[in-house]
Amino acid sequence: MDKIQVIDEFLEEEELKIVINILDDKSFKYYNILYNDNKNETSIWRTDLNNELYISKYITSIIEKYFFKKFQVEKVYCNGQIFGQDGFFHRENQDNSEYIFCLYINCIKKEDITLTGGYIYFQLPNFKYKICYEPIHNRGILFPSNYIFKENAFARFIKDMRRCIVWKLKEII
Repeated sequence: MDKIQVIDEFLEEEELKIVINILDDKSFKYYNILYNDNKNETSIWRTDLNNELYISKYITSIIEKYFFKKFQVEKVYCNGQIFGQDGFFHRENQDNSEYIFCLYINCIKKEDITLTGGYIYFQLPNFKYKICYEPIHNRGILFPSNYIFKENAFARFIKDMRRCIVWKLKEII
């Protein structure tokens, strides 16, 4: 695969409620993350979801059905960012068989999304521009983990933490 795939309304309403309830019961830890050969540092909130079988197994099976692929889950976690915690452009790895799937779960209405920020940006090879996607509620985005990208926090007037569940996946061929 060599493209970004976006699916709005990824989960059914009941599935999404279960995922949000799981996250609402979790505590986030504060981490400093180093990017670009340890030259850039940013802070982020994170909670591990590897042991949450509903997310790491059941939702992964939905991802596989949408994209007609089998995946081995390397890691599942939820990133949290508040104002001022923007990321830096980085690449997860060079492996062509690995992917990242992001699921946005903040309850921001589509008509308000241009005011919120919190976009994911991609710097694609062979293009002289960047593209971005809004963190629309229940939007899933699958992309190769060798793409260069960054995620930004919400704008300063948004009081919620920007939460994104991240699956790091290796395709099973």
